[in-house]
Amino acid sequence: MSVYVIDFDVVAIMISCVSMYLYYTQKRVSSSQNRIFEYFLWAVFLSSVFGVASSVAINTLSKDTVVGFFITNTLFYLIHNSIPVLAALYVINICRLKNKPPFVKLLFFVPWAFSMGLILSNVVTGVVFTVENGEYRHGFLQLLLYD
Repeated sequence: MSVYVIDFDVVAIMISCVSMYLYYTQKRVSSSQNRIFEYFLWAVFLSSVFGVASSVAINTLSKDTVVGFFITNTLFYLIHNSIPVLAALYVINICRLKNKPPFVKLLFFVPWAFSMGLILSNVVTGVVFTVENGEYRHGFLQLLLYD
């Protein structure tokens, strides 16, 4: 059984807290750019929190904790895979590229929607992750979430 290390996620939580503190104390103008950046900061923070929680759940996996593990890990993947879309939306918004053709928006949202479908269907399909004989296993399509 491999042990999942949480050091990087703990540091990411600390950096996220500092970033959010600075954001909330320094922001001057409320705009759609700021709102998207705020969602981005929260997604990074929550991804790190659920990264720690899912690592702890993996390290302490037993028959009694499988449901909690699936919930925690699913939430981690859902939030973590939303970060790139939020970053892209922020760049589009800050560069004032809102009036691009619809197919440009599809370039961002189709992969995100596909990843959300994989993650949400994982409980039934096991294509992202699963538990076999009390051990965490990556599903055969898990790598698609990172490519």
